[in-house]
Amino acid sequence: MKTQNELLSKSGATTSILSRLFIEVEPMGRIKTVTEYSKQLKVSRGTIQNSIKFLTDNEAIKLESRGQLGTFIVKKDIIKLLQISGLDYIIGAMPLPYSKRYEGLSTAIIQSIENNLNIPINMSYMRGSKNRMEMVLSGRCDFAITSKFAALDAISKNENLEIVKEFGLYSYLSGHVLMYIDENFTEIEDGMVAAIDRDSVDQERLTLLACNNKNIDFIYTTYNQLTENLENSKIDFAIWNGDELKDKHSKIMTKKLDVNDSINTIAVIVIDKKRIEMKKIIQDYIDIDFVREIQRKVIKNKMIPKY
Repeated sequence: MKTQNELLSKSGATTSILSRLFIEVEPMGRIKTVTEYSKQLKVSRGTIQNSIKFLTDNEAIKLESRGQLGTFIVKKDIIKLLQISGLDYIIGAMPLPYSKRYEGLSTAIIQSIENNLNIPINMSYMRGSKNRMEMVLSGRCDFAITSKFAALDAISKNENLEIVKEFGLYSYLSGHVLMYIDENFTEIEDGMVAAIDRDSVDQERLTLLACNNKNIDFIYTTYNQLTENLENSKIDFAIWNGDELKDKHSKIMTKKLDVNDSINTIAVIVIDKKRIEMKKIIQDYIDIDFVREIQRKVIKNKMIPKY
């Protein structure tokens, strides 16, 4: 015999799950039958019926039965569905906002969610695409922002990840550069020392491509120590995000990277593909043109970033 608390807990959990499932259904879209939901969620038909009644009584959804055609959602309140599902706020993971491009991206995404859904959104800023992917897979973040290359690399290793939005060329960064400090440096040569940040899939890949099978010694460090290692002559060169270098390291010289890094310049949003409600939210309420426009304004100092 189940206790009252267990029954209430199961009913509440079922209502929460159904709320998330209904977020995915378009207005005028057909929903599954009570029996189908009962089998899918492994609960009784009565529990499903009670959960649907709760959602309709609270005007989170409005249903219309069309006989043999099935039951359709004719209206839904996305805010109420989110609240009932337990999604009171959203957490995203993105790179440290050390460039105007990142500041603009963060500002635009936060505004998109808050303006359209009136739900608080917090960004967790951290270096390394691998770290951000792990936050998504562990459930500590609802989505992550990475380059398209880093996202595809992660997806090739974990099929639970999915790209749900991409923002086009130069939305993530303007490009990587080869940086050095020795005025006599002309090109990468055998015997030189370079640094790799293994948490950054982009930086590691581009460094190896730039070295082009030359006999290079590598030291492994963190992304934010690359310039320090260069200035202290621990390395001869490093590959870095060109956006961060602007006006910040006067002693450092750069060369255009002779590697095609276009896929590394594209910002994408990645989620755990089981989070169907998050996929729907991002696809419907984060507009690519709006994000790029806000990002441009921040880059050109026409808008103060807020993140």
